[in-house]
Amino acid sequence: GHRFKAFDCMQSYFDLLWSTPGLLSERAVVCVDMTLFKGQPPTRYVKFGFPHRWQSSSGQAEIDGMRAAVQERGDLRSFEFGGLLVVTRQEAEM
Repeated sequence: GHRFKAFDCMQSYFDLLWSTPGLLSERAVVCVDMTLFKGQPPTRYVKFGFPHRWQSSSGQAEIDGMRAAVQERGDLRSFEFGGLLVVTRQEAEM
């Protein structure tokens, strides 16, 4: 089965923003936080003394995927600044 991942939701939301007519202005700028995930172990792991057994992904693969997805779109342009992926329409002035 398919496991739900935060990236799936983030990518879907990002696509929804750009594909819904009238939701964003022609000169809209969307910023995506590209900071690696620092997750904390669930309370049950800490409560029972096993926080060292909790494993979580840093999200690097998902961040790289988001970056690639934006770059592949011909209608958007982007750059990174201060840990943010800054995205606007190709024809818009920044």
